[in-house]
Amino acid sequence: MECTLSNESPPVLRVSDEDLEPGEGDQMTLDGQPFTGVTYCTYPDGQLSYELTMVNGLPKGLCREWHPNGQLSHEWIAQHGCGPDKLTTWHENGVLASVKRAELGVETEYNEWDESGQLQVHRVLEPGSTLHTLLLQLRERKARGPAG
Repeated sequence: MECTLSNESPPVLRVSDEDLEPGEGDQMTLDGQPFTGVTYCTYPDGQLSYELTMVNGLPKGLCREWHPNGQLSHEWIAQHGCGPDKLTTWHENGVLASVKRAELGVETEYNEWDESGQLQVHRVLEPGSTLHTLLLQLRERKARGPAG
């Protein structure tokens, strides 16, 4: 376990995922308390495999995964209870592989590129589609708040 400074203050606690234990529900704990900080895992050679920002024992904030060669593989902002608004992936050669954008867990746009950077897939949420209707309902529910 180590304590390092980030660009923000106060210092961020950074621990190996091996130091965390399951708590209630999906929570991860450190010394019996819900963990807030950054947890990470490494490949057998010591190369960083992933790091997750945790708040009160749950993923929340910047999360990243790396390919075994050290190239960034995935990046997203975790939000407990809902998929990320944006998920970006890269091929092992460093070329952008995909970008998925979502709102309230509904995919709104997706682009995918091959290893040479050529666009292979492009799709957007079509107005009037079943998923678009669902998104509109979710927006209304969110606007009403928890009591509505």
